[in-house]
Amino acid sequence: MSNSSALSEIALGNTPSASSNFPDASAHPPDMLDTAATAKFLGVAESSLEVDRCRRRWRIPYHKIGRRVVYARADLVAFLATRRVGA
Repeated sequence: MSNSSALSEIALGNTPSASSNFPDASAHPPDMLDTAATAKFLGVAESSLEVDRCRRRWRIPYHKIGRRVVYARADLVAFLATRRVGA
């Protein structure tokens, strides 16, 4: 759809569907994990991650994308490395 025809459609009240222009809102890159997957990866409860985001007890880095929260797999691996006890 050209720019002028898209503007004409909008002017007429016909907006293009969001699904045709944007990726699925629940999708995220494979190196990013949602709260449920992160909890499983770390072996903790989802609620523990929710509390950590509020109180910053563990200070696990996360990203907010709109209302979604995702964690980078590399950040989780780095976090686990800092929690190692003994050698």
